[in-house]
Amino acid sequence: GSVATARAPRPEVDGAAGGGRATPQVFNHLMQQLPALVATMRTHMQPWVPDLVTLVLTHWHGPLLLQVLTLLEQMTIVLRHALRPYAPQLAPLLVAVLQRDVSAQRVPSLTALGALEWFGAALQDYACLLVPPILSLLSDAPAGSHLLRETLASLHRLSAWLPLPARRITPLLLNVLRTDLAAEELVQALLLCLVCREGLRWRVQAPSVSACLRDLRLTWPAYDNLCAAALGGEQVALSNHLRTAHRGAAPSDEPPPSRPQKLAVKQDRRWSGVYCTRQWGLPDDWIDWMRRLSVQLLRESPAPALRACAPVAQMYSPVAKRLFQVAFLACWAEIDSQSRASLAASLEAAFFSTSTPAEILHPLLSLAEFMERHGHPLPISPRTLADVATLCGATAKALRYRETEFHTSRNPLSSARLVEALVYLHNSHKQPEAALGVLRAAQERSALQVKMSWLEKLGRWHDALQVYERSQPRGEFGIGRLRCLSALSEWSQLCRVADVLWPNLAPAQQLEAAPLLAAARWHCQQWEAMEAVTRLIPPGSYEGGFYRAVLATHAERYEEARRWADAARSALHPELRAIASDSYSRAHGPLIRAQQLAETEELVEYRLFTAQLREYEAASAAAAA
Repeated sequence: GSVATARAPRPEVDGAAGGGRATPQVFNHLMQQLPALVATMRTHMQPWVPDLVTLVLTHWHGPLLLQVLTLLEQMTIVLRHALRPYAPQLAPLLVAVLQRDVSAQRVPSLTALGALEWFGAALQDYACLLVPPILSLLSDAPAGSHLLRETLASLHRLSAWLPLPARRITPLLLNVLRTDLAAEELVQALLLCLVCREGLRWRVQAPSVSACLRDLRLTWPAYDNLCAAALGGEQVALSNHLRTAHRGAAPSDEPPPSRPQKLAVKQDRRWSGVYCTRQWGLPDDWIDWMRRLSVQLLRESPAPALRACAPVAQMYSPVAKRLFQVAFLACWAEIDSQSRASLAASLEAAFFSTSTPAEILHPLLSLAEFMERHGHPLPISPRTLADVATLCGATAKALRYRETEFHTSRNPLSSARLVEALVYLHNSHKQPEAALGVLRAAQERSALQVKMSWLEKLGRWHDALQVYERSQPRGEFGIGRLRCLSALSEWSQLCRVADVLWPNLAPAQQLEAAPLLAAARWHCQQWEAMEAVTRLIPPGSYEGGFYRAVLATHAERYEEARRWADAARSALHPELRAIASDSYSRAHGPLIRAQQLAETEELVEYRLFTAQLREYEAASAAAAA
């Protein structure tokens, strides 16, 4: 209907969410679904109350006033206390809707009344504005209409807070009683409240009410008793009735309980694009798969609030990422065993694929943890989850899954592998005592012998170096010796040992040792030898790009140095993004490498500026001569 709206402040908010302008169709859909979202989240929506109020005020003058009113009504039901500070802004606007609504069914007026009821005692300051339009709405309501009954019921609930003028409202109620006997119960309840509030003053209205009841041949024992108590000055009886009547009519301190509603999950061919993952071999393919899976889970979610978010998630991917876990849990609980097996197979395919990027593996690992925490563990082995977590650098998750595997494993051949992994993980978390405890427990359990590599993982580099020096200087023992020297920053000794060991190393071992030797050659300023060993490092890795940038800077090839620094940053970016939310101790290593890149670029800029300054000084000296 057409509603003439009151003047409201116009905050500077662009679009439906304040950040970007949505299309009219999307905004209409959002406004229709927001009340359901508020009803579902209930008090969890309190942090967003200021944003929701801003949204209401911004679009009050728009074409979707009824949707805005519905949203505001739902907010007043479940967030009434949080909305109290905004009553001075919202109450006059709702009163204006009552005053100027000229629609046929007065739906905006009824919605505004529903919103006003939940403000409770905050409406006492607006009684002079609120009562006249409600009485006008009551007088204009046709007999027997839904509007009449809803207005009477709302007026009865508001009477707990508003001082109703008996002189004006009593004739209206008697007229309703004469024209619509079906509203007798509502009229009687409202008249009883008026009698209790008026007390001795009710003697002015009592004759007209008694005459109406006689004409209609109605008998109201409760009214007769209260009328006698009011005229007799029995305030206790009046107060008791008023308190009892308003106990069920006035809003309670707690919002009404929500009614959970489940929608059907359709398990048809639309899920085929989510299940089929065999043909995907590029990182972009997995990113697209993750996006489609997140949106599909929201589309088929049995929760109405989650399903309502699907159109937004399709256009704004952060919404899909934020709701991925809860949407997966909601669908997992409803789909059949065959669909669960297909979905679990898709997740395993993502875990086992060598092309799955870390930005996909991390959410999937968090999903496995979330599902287990809520009593629905995924049918994926702890070993798989631990391997993936270790690959992604999520050492806390990897430690938990390795411990689970250690306690459940009955294969003695896997004990050494598990012990080594646990020692490494505990050491990476700065827990050397726990790492030593794992070694002792393993020795008592399976009589395992301590390996030299375990000493490395415990950070006991001097002990490991002494063991390697007493062993054969070739193969894995040689690589271990180089690792120990690198950790101890013995660069000169590392270069000498590498010169001796290098001919005895296999090509794969030379590839493993190349970053260690490149760092040693750099610290010793052996530039030609550094360039030779850097050729072995893949240029797509961080070490390959960084050491090539260092060599290009030393050779004064500054544009080339910039390109290699950018390549190293691109290789480091996934690792930085994966540990962005981790503790400082775990993020320390990647952050140091990022700082090295920044300092390399600063050195390139300094060298370029110095060269330009020398050219300028030379040109100035030539001009002066």
